[in-house]
Amino acid sequence: MNEAAVGFQCPECVAAAAARTRDVRTVLGARVDARTGLVSYTLVAIIIGVAVLGFLLNAIGGPDLRTSLGVVGIAIDVTDSGPTLIGVADGEYYRLLTAQFVHGGLLHLLFNCYVLFVIGPFVESAIGRLRFLALFLISGITGAVASYLFNDPQTLSVGASGAIFGLFGAALVINHRLGRRTNEILGLLVLNLVLGFVIPNIDWRAHLGGLIAGSLVAAVLAFSAPRLRQAGFIVVCLVILTVDTLLVASRTTQLRDQSFPDGWRAAGAVAESVEVVPRA
Repeated sequence: MNEAAVGFQCPECVAAAAARTRDVRTVLGARVDARTGLVSYTLVAIIIGVAVLGFLLNAIGGPDLRTSLGVVGIAIDVTDSGPTLIGVADGEYYRLLTAQFVHGGLLHLLFNCYVLFVIGPFVESAIGRLRFLALFLISGITGAVASYLFNDPQTLSVGASGAIFGLFGAALVINHRLGRRTNEILGLLVLNLVLGFVIPNIDWRAHLGGLIAGSLVAAVLAFSAPRLRQAGFIVVCLVILTVDTLLVASRTTQLRDQSFPDGWRAAGAVAESVEVVPRA
């Protein structure tokens, strides 16, 4: 028997009652959990950890993580061992994911971590941990794809800004679905979008790409019928990733045709050195 506040309870009866108890869920279908923001805080810790690692590597003369992990179409990176061809068009597709975890400077790092720390737990608690992680990564990847498509191929783009704007869009959609005020989030979103156009070296293309992806995923979760919500979420994620893949393939073909004339690689020719400039 299990000791209770009053008397004792049969273990089989307790288990049967627990099996009949329905999980408490949010309007968007997420299971209510006391550990709110676990994924958000973990992402913040990872981003800060990568920044510290990058600082330590720079201090000892090691590789620059921004150049190694950021999004760049195609460029020549000159190191102690000589010129090296780098970029997504050279097959380094991992950059579309890893660029989210490196930043161009302290202010860039602090802003993204602050927004993730404040808005992340709200979105995460509304849609659930795994869905939140998927939304964050898909928004960041789509932002990176937008950078790859529309930036100069020799421009380096870094940062989680695409994912952060995806969270802005998701928070806006969720607040609208719940009937809450959206003025504050909308004003902050518009302000940051405008700043991206007026301040140099801010990659507004990544911002727009992440915003579109995050808003689409959140809209499906917010407005689908409960029985179709999970299927709709999976479908919209697959559609976005498929479109991203097709766009990357098209851009890669274009850049390879432009950058690799006949015999370029076979002859081992080295193009003029290009300075890779980080963009936030």
